[in-house]
Amino acid sequence: EKSWWDDWVAYTGWKAAEGNVFNPTSLKRPRELSTERLIDRSVEAISMSGTRGSYELMKRKLSLGKHYVLVPPGVWNVLYEMYGGGPPLPRMVLPSESKEEIVRNGTQKGIISADDE
Repeated sequence: EKSWWDDWVAYTGWKAAEGNVFNPTSLKRPRELSTERLIDRSVEAISMSGTRGSYELMKRKLSLGKHYVLVPPGVWNVLYEMYGGGPPLPRMVLPSESKEEIVRNGTQKGIISADDE
């Protein structure tokens, strides 16, 4: 979830935009990862679960950068090993005009984390 990511950034002080600078602003270790708030558990989504392979449908009104972040699989694996949680929400990367719809439907790669609306 995006709020988890923000907590982790504050804890580690990692800022990629500044050339991988580390300047922690929090001593509080983040809780376990949770992507459950992202997943669409409606009856319609559950009835479609077999048609999309192992991908979970995400809620429709989530926004990249506001509710979730994408991270490479290797990053997810390390964070998952260190903090636990899940479930993982892998996505394949494809160029598109509508990244949010592709992410929701399970065709964006990277790992998703998000927060409630």
